[in-house]
Amino acid sequence: MTKKAGLFLLLFWASSPLQVRAASSPQASDSALSRAEAAADQSRRLLGPDHPHLAVSLHDLGELYLQRQEYDRAETMFRRVVAIYEVTLGANHPEVALRLNDLARVYQMKGDFANSERHYLDALAILEQGAVGDPQATVMILNNLAILYSLNGSVWQAQELFEATLRLCGEFSSRHASMFRITLYNLSSLYRSTGRDTAAADLLQQAAAF
Repeated sequence: MTKKAGLFLLLFWASSPLQVRAASSPQASDSALSRAEAAADQSRRLLGPDHPHLAVSLHDLGELYLQRQEYDRAETMFRRVVAIYEVTLGANHPEVALRLNDLARVYQMKGDFANSERHYLDALAILEQGAVGDPQATVMILNNLAILYSLNGSVWQAQELFEATLRLCGEFSSRHASMFRITLYNLSSLYRSTGRDTAAADLLQQAAAF
């Protein structure tokens, strides 16, 4: 979750191309971190430094570092994951786009908005080039980029992206209702922060009824 100047916004992350959920910020336990570090070390020893299974372990480890606000370590893990997938799957694979989204989230939480925006845009460019569209991943990254613009004070850019996200959600909302509701909540929060209380309330009603 991300808060600033009256905003309450839900940030998406992806643990796989088919699973998207709203981010939370509990402190990862030391035992969970130790297990994740051991799993990554074992994968590296058994499979080598460029195996996709190692990338999964490093991704999980990066998420734990991110929850613990150890941003430099999280960035290192996610960069390595991107590198592995670029070698094994190709630089324009949707999985690479999702991992660039991870890097963008790290920079966003560090307050490095320029690098965050660049990685979100690179991720979207990969998805746009794909022969088969991935609307779920696109919705996730558009939502996260809209949040970035909201926090950076670019309210109208954020509004345009949230509205574009809703339109895209409408194409598959029956299968991913939670994504549609979260986007409605985010746009409602943006409206409320700019004094558009009636429009915000209407979106909340839509979210509750969906």
